[in-house]
Amino acid sequence: MNSPPACVFCEIVAGRAPATVVSEWPEALAIVPLGPVVDGHVLVIPRVHVEDAATNAAVTAITSGLAAVYAHEQGRPFNLITSAGREATQSVFHLHIHYVPRAVDDELMVPWGTLHGENPQDPHRCRGMVALEEQLAVVRG
Repeated sequence: MNSPPACVFCEIVAGRAPATVVSEWPEALAIVPLGPVVDGHVLVIPRVHVEDAATNAAVTAITSGLAAVYAHEQGRPFNLITSAGREATQSVFHLHIHYVPRAVDDELMVPWGTLHGENPQDPHRCRGMVALEEQLAVVRG
């Protein structure tokens, strides 16, 4: 019988895998991801193995709350993001919440966000909607 692959976040929590820990609580850790998208990007991971945000609401609530506490302490604009399932871009199947600090000129875009260069106060239009609008304009000629 094959055993499931080891969970890298469980290995980090257990101290058997390296990580840069930036904050810790009894229930969770905040670590720097291997490929941060901006300076200050961290992952908040629960100490118990929970596959994703839908698996255990209590653990998700605590982990989300700690991510919010961490974000508040940073005092910057930010995104808190989690994914559930491969189709939703989850690559490590242990609940983790990305804290992504934001700046006016960071050029990051979440898939549903405004296009680069648009005013973030304007209504949000995803790239797919813009493409459809452009196709309709061509058809209407």
